[in-house]
Amino acid sequence: MTDHHIIDLLRNKQEHKALVHLYRYEHVVVKHVKANAGSSDEGKDIYQEALIILMRKVQEPNFQLTSALDTYLFGISKMLWRSALSKKKVVSQSPNATDWTAEEIIDLLEHEKLNLAERALQQVSELCQKIFKLYYVEKWSMKRIAEHVGHQGENTTKTMKYKCLEQARAWYSQQWEKEVRHA
Repeated sequence: MTDHHIIDLLRNKQEHKALVHLYRYEHVVVKHVKANAGSSDEGKDIYQEALIILMRKVQEPNFQLTSALDTYLFGISKMLWRSALSKKKVVSQSPNATDWTAEEIIDLLEHEKLNLAERALQQVSELCQKIFKLYYVEKWSMKRIAEHVGHQGENTTKTMKYKCLEQARAWYSQQWEKEVRHA
């Protein structure tokens, strides 16, 4: 079952069907929590919280899955566990400790994704960056961009823009996987 099919099931209030597939990721979170001063039960609790956040998030009209579903859930779980660890350590030191809310965790993930997307766009060639700027920021036509950068026709520029986007997407995906899995 694809990630987008699982999202559709969640949106259409068929959680029971989606959860069957989503629980295959639980062991990764449990392993992470155990490797970071936690127990199996704490890992399962964290994963439950991450699932609840996911189920709420997919109901938002502007929600878009921009990574693999397991990566997204792992990222949420990791942030929840960091928050739980922080609370454990700080509670013993200070009565004014604050815990992150689910919304703050999601906002942090979105902010990290945006920063990573900006870095991905910086990884492509100067010509790609120029095409992106002229097309997306300056709103130039492909024909005008082609003339400006010295291409024979706008189809060449369209093809190049597509290849540049694919390079940026590939870099983004690779880095997101590394950051979520290894951070």
